[in-house]
Amino acid sequence: MTYRSVRSLSALLIAGAVFAAACGGSDDDGDTASGGVTATTAGAPAATVGGNAPDVGSSDTTEAGGDASATTDAGTDASYDTEATFVYAYPITVSRLDPHRASISQDGTTLFPAYDRLVHLAPTGEFIPGLATDWQFSEDGLTLTLTIREGVTFHDGAPFDAEAVKTNLDRATSIEGSSVATDLNAIESVSVVDPTTVEIALSRPNVALIGSFSDRAGIMVSPQAIADGVNLDEEMVGAGPYRMVSHTPGATTIFERYDEYWNTEQIAKVQTLEIRVIADQVARLNALRTGQIDATTIGANQVSEVEGDSEVVLQFNTELQYFYIVQNRARAGQDDVRVRQALLHGLDRQAMCDALLFGYCVLTDQVFPPGYYAYNTEIDDVLYPYDPEQAKAMLAEAGVTSMEFSMLIPAGLATYPEMAEIIQAQWAELGATVSIEAVEPTQLGELMFAQESADQMLATWGGRPHPLMTFIQRGSAEGFANPGGVTTDAMTEYIAEASAATDADARQAALQAGSREMAEQVLEMVLMFPQVPYAMATDVEFTPYLTSKPEFREVGILAGS
Repeated sequence: MTYRSVRSLSALLIAGAVFAAACGGSDDDGDTASGGVTATTAGAPAATVGGNAPDVGSSDTTEAGGDASATTDAGTDASYDTEATFVYAYPITVSRLDPHRASISQDGTTLFPAYDRLVHLAPTGEFIPGLATDWQFSEDGLTLTLTIREGVTFHDGAPFDAEAVKTNLDRATSIEGSSVATDLNAIESVSVVDPTTVEIALSRPNVALIGSFSDRAGIMVSPQAIADGVNLDEEMVGAGPYRMVSHTPGATTIFERYDEYWNTEQIAKVQTLEIRVIADQVARLNALRTGQIDATTIGANQVSEVEGDSEVVLQFNTELQYFYIVQNRARAGQDDVRVRQALLHGLDRQAMCDALLFGYCVLTDQVFPPGYYAYNTEIDDVLYPYDPEQAKAMLAEAGVTSMEFSMLIPAGLATYPEMAEIIQAQWAELGATVSIEAVEPTQLGELMFAQESADQMLATWGGRPHPLMTFIQRGSAEGFANPGGVTTDAMTEYIAEASAATDADARQAALQAGSREMAEQVLEMVLMFPQVPYAMATDVEFTPYLTSKPEFREVGILAGS
């Protein structure tokens, strides 16, 4: 085993902590030749996950666009009410508005409407040009050249150019409390070649930077706002399709359409976007049925209520997020792979799925759902099926007769207490004692990853736009979200290979090998990928994203409804 020698206290406090939208709910899927999300309106959804292997060596892909009409189920075009308000209910509030210091991945749901990034994402996960129109790595992988989009202005009128990119990347890597510095730590320097060209010198090859640039690390803030000292925890000053109007922490964030948006094919179809925080899933569904909101996630236990309701459209999405048990593999005997494998054999994950998620989940031991381009199809989906006798035999082989684990879970969120109690009971049959402690969700990352104060944590990894980002955080010796730092030499090698590969096929092979290593060595104790049920009004156009963070670029409300 390889251990990390120094613990980095990154500000990435909840890098992959709780995703409350999945509590009692589910995730997305999709895999076709071109990438796609399979959606159904009734019955159990198909378990496929979209997204081809993005060619991060180049950005020669077409931009996602949209016109001002919607295609109905009948195949006819319908116009939108361009003065309408679209209200989306989200179960968790944004941690903070400053995009370089916001601490959880789900903050993107609130930030992305106002803030464009260097790289954008299609709903099925492919990278597409954003504020950078092209990106190229040098042959040795140590220089990344970005071509900057022309004719873009921020909401405060400041121009977007190469200098703005340098200002933002310098701020993101150096500001105190940066939550994205880890994602950008391969950057040595950022140089402006000319107003439309930026060269980024890297300390090591890292193609995952393109994924980072499609997330919070790639958000571009107005350089004028930065220079003027605007409080970015109170105001969003970006170049996105919406301009923030108001923000009430823990309650609502309201945006209005930015009519000068650079992508004329993606001018918002609604005048106003409101993201409303409603933690309780019953309250969210009631708000949808009474017309107070237009779309939201619901719990798996609510699917039967919605099926057959002519006033509600139901859509399932299997996404990159998954339920997992975070293990500090340097503690409590968990550094022995036989113990980790035995613990998985001791869990009846299908029974958990059936009891808690009503069967709306996908079971696999890999950190990606089946059908995703980094998923390894050469091994069984589930390597460690429920087999208590096999688990006991493996523990005996490892010389383990009793175990004690402290387990953190998020307080006040559905599904987690019940899931933890099932784990506690099933592991008790193996001779393990699990002490469960519920803590505030916002404290989980600090306690588990920074302070390493527990043996385990039951949570949900929010997924990342590039597979390497998950590998680095969860499976590398230096990963902030890998408490204890235990990994394998093979995993370290696969991360390095995938990071340096500019050829798409070579990179995919390394990613799939890494996914296999993570599963076989239980470098991540994956429980299940929930299939997330989304519910929306019948007059609404809304697209869930593979990354589990909807971006509201496509939302619309049909005119005359």
